[in-house]
Amino acid sequence: MIIINTPYINLPAGVSSHYRGLKAYFSSNVVYNQCVTLEYLKSRFGIEGLLLKAVRFVALVFDIVKFVLKLAMYRNVHVLLNPSFGPNAIKREMIFANIAKCMHARYSIFIHGWTKSYYEEVVNGQKKSSNAFYEADSYFVLANQFVKRLHNLGVKGNVFVTTTKVPDSMIANFKLKKKEKVERILYLARVEKEKGIFETIETFKLIHKKYPKIKFDVVGSGSALEGAKVAAEGLGGCITFYGALMGEDIVKAYERGDIYILLSYHEGMPTSVLEAMAFGLPIITRPVGGVVDFFECGKMGYMEDSLEPGVFAEKCDKLICDINSLNEISEYNNRYASTHFLASNVAAFLESKLR
Repeated sequence: MIIINTPYINLPAGVSSHYRGLKAYFSSNVVYNQCVTLEYLKSRFGIEGLLLKAVRFVALVFDIVKFVLKLAMYRNVHVLLNPSFGPNAIKREMIFANIAKCMHARYSIFIHGWTKSYYEEVVNGQKKSSNAFYEADSYFVLANQFVKRLHNLGVKGNVFVTTTKVPDSMIANFKLKKKEKVERILYLARVEKEKGIFETIETFKLIHKKYPKIKFDVVGSGSALEGAKVAAEGLGGCITFYGALMGEDIVKAYERGDIYILLSYHEGMPTSVLEAMAFGLPIITRPVGGVVDFFECGKMGYMEDSLEPGVFAEKCDKLICDINSLNEISEYNNRYASTHFLASNVAAFLESKLR
């Protein structure tokens, strides 16, 4: 039996979204231990400060009790833990790792993100990670560059590179159509500074000067949302902030788009890029995370190691001016994503490595 320790899967982003999308494709030998997060408590109850910390502690105890009961219920258990490599996430997930060890269950670790400063402190010996982190059966990461990081940390177990996913059902009814012109450029991600939202808006402004009829859609919520709205005031009615969307509303956002842009400073494997490709959108992005491992510049869109809005506006301009090239990229991305990123394939890979 495989127990996957995950945040509540009804949250809109990150690890929650990943396992929400995979749930339907795992066999009956996989169960979830869904845990409360600070984000869940804030969004559900709107609490802050000391009350938030107190409720979070009680919730952690409850999560541990659920976990112990699941371990006691099943035989031959393999636990999959899902932290980011940061001090708080590692400390929390290693509680579950140590419990698994005490109850003679195997465990593996899936690193979904990295806190660079913490990683460097551990590598340089300034800080020490939990011993349990180094005793896992195996490890999963989202890019080849992260395999090297684990080896730098002294990890000895098997390391597997996997990917995030596109739910099969998400594109089940999608029919790719040739485009006659570019009408909308889409940003769909958390609205945070490190996601490149402000560089994206400046890119939009440059495009708007030359193509005033093109619309810009920003889908997502986050701490930089209000600042992004202020930064976009010069675009007037040409930009729409939709907030966080779920389900069929996300599908419609992708279907409306003609080009997808994501200028993140760092990533694991951005699910939104894979989803945009599945909907046939050419990609404008930066060389971050797992995207580097597969991205074919020119065939899938454009990848530039820059944060200058003018660089990305120029790449968008190339697609706007050459609709034939845009349609060729669209067909290629749809075909590539459907072959490589479907949730059914990702779930099967994970389950096969954890058996």
